[in-house]
Amino acid sequence: MTKVVHFIETLYQGGAETLVKDYALLLDKTKFDITILCIRRTDSPYETLLTTAGIKIIFVSDFFGSTKKFSGRLANKIAKECGLYHLKVKKILNQIQPDIIHAHLSILRYLMFANTPYSTKLFYTVHGEPARYWDSSNPNSQKERKACSSLIQKHHMTLIALHDKMQSELNHRFSVQNTITLNNGINFNRFKIQETREEIRKSLNIPEKCFLIGHVGRFIKEKNHSTIINSFSELHKNNTNTHLLLVGSGELKDSIISKINSLGLTQSVTILNSRTDIPRIMQSMDIFIFPSTSEGLGIVLIEAQKMGIPCVISSAIPEAAIVSNLVHRMSPNATDKEWAEQLQNFKVDSIKYNGIENWDMNIVIKKLEYIYQQAVSNNTNMIQQ
Repeated sequence: MTKVVHFIETLYQGGAETLVKDYALLLDKTKFDITILCIRRTDSPYETLLTTAGIKIIFVSDFFGSTKKFSGRLANKIAKECGLYHLKVKKILNQIQPDIIHAHLSILRYLMFANTPYSTKLFYTVHGEPARYWDSSNPNSQKERKACSSLIQKHHMTLIALHDKMQSELNHRFSVQNTITLNNGINFNRFKIQETREEIRKSLNIPEKCFLIGHVGRFIKEKNHSTIINSFSELHKNNTNTHLLLVGSGELKDSIISKINSLGLTQSVTILNSRTDIPRIMQSMDIFIFPSTSEGLGIVLIEAQKMGIPCVISSAIPEAAIVSNLVHRMSPNATDKEWAEQLQNFKVDSIKYNGIENWDMNIVIKKLEYIYQQAVSNNTNMIQQ
């Protein structure tokens, strides 16, 4: 049986974390022994879901004390600053002796330090725009870029892109020719919702007859919640029978709540923490807003299209995420009022999909299993697509 470790910072409910969760649940357990290695615990619903399903999760932070206590948080902070996290990751991987390590997000510095045997095949999925990942002046970004280059050159790590344009950029950036394109799939079975829109709204204490604008995403700068709130405020001035539903958690959540309160919109906005029933939540929406300033792909947009929801999005979203006529892309210079007008007026009478079947997670999983098996059987990371 092939031992696979998925290595990621946390299981906080973002796009990369959702992908890791789905990979771990859906990979064939008769062929693959799956372990998820996380730097720290966040008490995400994904942690409970995966553990309940029998997936082994190792949290590096657990070895230095519970982060729910001040003493544990302090011990973890000191351990991280002193490089003990790097040593622990190296020890854990040495104990597991995986055949494959599939890394995600900003953890390549740990992987480089681990110095795994050459026989261990390394894969790295790039979940964001390469320029934003590596061209920042942030010291950590520069360290990640150097670690990526080193792992490619010395350990023949294979990069995985989310779409063809990203594949070309990664090949050029790192002077390689073997970057793989693998769609971030979605589990189509989760999109068969039995409840009606009205029943779901009632369960969420959202007015049943309102015009509901929805967004799913972390409260971080790139998700551009300010545009969401400002455009909703403009819309609400002319139509008080509107409501905004935000789903997510994150560092900017409190400031966005303050903004909502200052605009007098408190009673017209519902905020839910990160959820595991996103398709069900989407069933309650009339329109989806996605004004991100930067996205590697934007899998949640594909999910919204799968649910048949009209979507108003920014120009920063990759074309690969547009798989239907349900999407209206806004100009980079669009005003809040123009966003509001599209939210109110954009409608689609007859839905036409274009390649959405390529995002079926069952298909993606089969491709991933093939990639893993070929890497191990050929004793190389040079995968033929």
